Order: sequence, then structure tokens, then C-alpha cells
Amino acid sequence: MSFSTKIDELRGENIKLEQELKQWRDEATEESRLRRQSEEELNQLKIAYQILKQDFQKSVVMAGCFKSDIYKSNGIVNRIMLLLEELSADLTLNEHLLVPIIN
Repeated sequence: MSFSTKIDELRGENIKLEQELKQWRDEATEESRLRRQSEEELNQLKIAYQILKQDFQKSVVMAGCFKSDIYKSNGIVNRIMLLLEELSADLTLNEHLLVPIIN
């Protein structure tokens, strides 16, 4: 093999290596861009998660308050029902007492 043939062969190999290096650089640049984009999306998701978590905790507190109000209202309704039953019993008793007076 002649010296000039070897030089041509090495130049060809050098060109292929330069093309391969460019391809690797391009891929690394794209991977880096995608990694940054993924990190940004992850940070946005973390922020959204924290907001949703806070909203959920507020909802739990509100649900507890509503539950407490329901128990209180239930107690009030039960007392009203007892009072109505007593009133009804009193009215029935009074009706029986009034009938002889009217005759």
C-alpha cells in the first residue's frame, strides 16, 4: 500500500469519524434539551401536586365542618320532633278534657 493511499484511507476514516462525532453531539444536545424539558415539566407537576394537596386538605377540613353541622342539625331536628310529639300529646289530652266542658 502506497503512502498516498494510506493518507486517503485515513482522510476517509477521519471524515467518517467527524460525521459520527457530529451525530453524537447532536444526539447529546437533543437529550440535554429533552432532559431540561422533562425537569421543567416535573417541577410544574410538583407545584400542581402541592396545590391539589392543599385544596384536598381544605376540602377535608370543610367536610369535617359540614359533618359537624349535620350532626348538630340532626340533634336539633330530633329535639323539635320530641317537642312536636309532646305538643301533639298535650293537644290530644286537652281535646279530651275540653269535650266534657263543652257539652
